[in-house]
Amino acid sequence: MLNDFPISARLPAILATLELEARPLLAASADLSYWLAIKMSVVLLFLAALDYGYQRWQHERASQPGRGPGPITQLKLPFPGPQVQSRAHRHPTQA
Repeated sequence: MLNDFPISARLPAILATLELEARPLLAASADLSYWLAIKMSVVLLFLAALDYGYQRWQHERASQPGRGPGPITQLKLPFPGPQVQSRAHRHPTQA
């Protein structure tokens, strides 16, 4: 299973860094970080392309006639709307 993981190819180089001094160790860790960042960027780019395609497919499917989001229902707010508040602040003789 370890052979399937891409970092296994770099495992000997990673283990060899244990014996290095500070400067070569810093260079090796920077190289490993750069390599890992490139790999992660490729994966994220691939996921972004998949997400873009899925979102576009959903949008086109929803914009077809008869496939709309359905009837719009009125939201019930946890506080009164502006019309109710304005009526509540009126004097009772103004009603």
